[in-house]
Amino acid sequence: MAITERQISIRAYSDSDEPSIRLASEEQYYDKFSEFSKADIQIIMLGERIVGWFYCFVPDNSIYHGQIFIFVFPEYRRKGIGALVYHRAVKRFLSVGCGWWTSYPASQPADLFVGALGFGRLSTNIYLEHDGRIYPCCENGIRMCRVDDYPAALDIWTREYAAMHARIGMSVFERKLSDAERREEYNDFLNNIRNSFVLERDGALIGFGSLFGDNSGIGALAVDGRYVGQGCGTRLAAFLTNECIRRGCSVPCLYCESENKNALHIYRKIGYREVSRETTAMKFG
Repeated sequence: MAITERQISIRAYSDSDEPSIRLASEEQYYDKFSEFSKADIQIIMLGERIVGWFYCFVPDNSIYHGQIFIFVFPEYRRKGIGALVYHRAVKRFLSVGCGWWTSYPASQPADLFVGALGFGRLSTNIYLEHDGRIYPCCENGIRMCRVDDYPAALDIWTREYAAMHARIGMSVFERKLSDAERREEYNDFLNNIRNSFVLERDGALIGFGSLFGDNSGIGALAVDGRYVGQGCGTRLAAFLTNECIRRGCSVPCLYCESENKNALHIYRKIGYREVSRETTAMKFG
């Protein structure tokens, strides 16, 4: 029997909830729970019973992706609880232009769920982990970003990421950033400059890559389309992976769209293997 909205309530997470969540959650979902900031986690209640939890991150503006991660305890699934929780949060997302959804791991029930909520399926993301061994590569021409690399370095990423989406048949949405969003983008660039790198050739920037903030893997990688097929992507990917290892990460990781065959070929060649998949979908309000 489906649950009605009036039966569901939401409250803030407290440390005393953790044992119940650990007991009721499959391992991969508990790992996700452990990754999230507990300040952004809320508890789903059915009467006096805890029936799940959800993580809700709403960005300040639309240059960042919002995220909702809903987990319903197994015995309460297929009762409409996930949809009820989602509908309570979605207006906040659409108000800042965020309409992304990620289902982890990828599954037919999850795809049916997001379809029923009005999302169009876009792609499947593959999560890969590295074997932790240094991959020999030429590091000439690769250096840490400088302040004066903005905006050229990020422009490579933005342009080539959109081009990749077009190549694999995904919709490409372009929007000019406001002055306030540009300032925020610039500040983020400065804050992450130690984790950002460029590839140069003859004094010109031809590639950009960055690490996650905790040095756990590759967060971004792009090569100017005019230089694709010349080994630049392999060199930059290997350098970034090696840099993670040098900074103390034993198992670097990354995400890659399943249809981005060229990138997957590079990542597998330098020591990455697939661990899991997740569905990414989008809608606009």
